[in-house]
Amino acid sequence: MFQYAMGKHIALKNNTKLLLDTRLFQYHGMHNGFELDRVFIKSLNLASKKQLRDLLGWRHSRVGMKIITSKGFKFLGGKNFFIEDGLTFNKAVEFLPSDCYLSGYWQSENYFKDIKEIIRKDFKFRQKLTDQNLMIAKQILSSNSVSLHIRRGDYITNADSVHSNCTVDYYTRAMDYFDSKLSNPIYFIFSDDIEWVKKNLKIRNEHKFINHNKGLNSHNDMHLMSLCRHNIIANSSFSWWGAWLNSNREKIVVAPEKWFKYDELSARDIIPSSWVTI
Repeated sequence: MFQYAMGKHIALKNNTKLLLDTRLFQYHGMHNGFELDRVFIKSLNLASKKQLRDLLGWRHSRVGMKIITSKGFKFLGGKNFFIEDGLTFNKAVEFLPSDCYLSGYWQSENYFKDIKEIIRKDFKFRQKLTDQNLMIAKQILSSNSVSLHIRRGDYITNADSVHSNCTVDYYTRAMDYFDSKLSNPIYFIFSDDIEWVKKNLKIRNEHKFINHNKGLNSHNDMHLMSLCRHNIIANSSFSWWGAWLNSNREKIVVAPEKWFKYDELSARDIIPSSWVTI
């Protein structure tokens, strides 16, 4: 979603067409693989092998991509291959040529905040909520609702992950913050490990656990988060987007100050300035 939003901004700025290179999803299917077309945008322009070859030459191959994106070999990308340099916002993107290839995560709204209404429109959920999700949505919309997202899963099992789990202390302090700001908040709790949450997190206020949206239905959790009046997110792009897509003009979003496991990785541009960090 970050990559699409960044690319859309550059394409509109340069009055050119955005093409998406989805080849990487052929080699891994993490998090259900490529879902933008199924969840949000029906008609997307996917880059063909010929278009990639015409733009990048030998660099378009899987081996070429691996070489260019390796440390110390970025210079081989040429003027048309722009690689993200770190996790902070890079103003150089404003001067990119129209025929360029973007490689990176681009996890900052600074890359697309100038077209935020267009991105909100593009990221409108295509599938309507039904059955249990529809009932939960009605409860969310009729209450002082606060989504609370706890991500464990791959953050626990993947030793190479640069993310660590948010602590119980973080969630406790986040709820304390909302308890001091809101009257009768109701917490809607989303997690891939609800049993762990039930055992470890003490929740004083009314709350509801939501863990039925699995597999190809996982996007419904993000949809429900976006309907809540306020949000407590994890250090996860999933709940980041759930909070960002929340259209409540008076929303309060609480995010973890420590986003990455390692202190040398800066998250200062990931969290919008209007959000509260704890």
